[in-house]
Amino acid sequence: MERVIKLINEATPEIQKLVDMEFAKVGGNPHPDSPLNQVNLLGGDRIVQDYVDHGEVGLALDHLNYMIDETGIKLAPNIRAILAEISSVIS
Repeated sequence: MERVIKLINEATPEIQKLVDMEFAKVGGNPHPDSPLNQVNLLGGDRIVQDYVDHGEVGLALDHLNYMIDETGIKLAPNIRAILAEISSVIS
């Protein structure tokens, strides 16, 4: 479990940074019909940490995937590898 938590803590800031960049592209105010106009994308890292703090690493991974899917961000290969490792360990 410690390894999974370490990996989540490594990936989360990188994913949040990319999400924040998507919001910056629209001046922080996405159009109501935009995929960015979803709850818990901004500050999603805090949601992930809350799940980790409560031992819910599966939900933390789900939230990271939600952040990726809803924003369409492109991940660096090392972050994709981290997410794949987390997934394989917890499944």
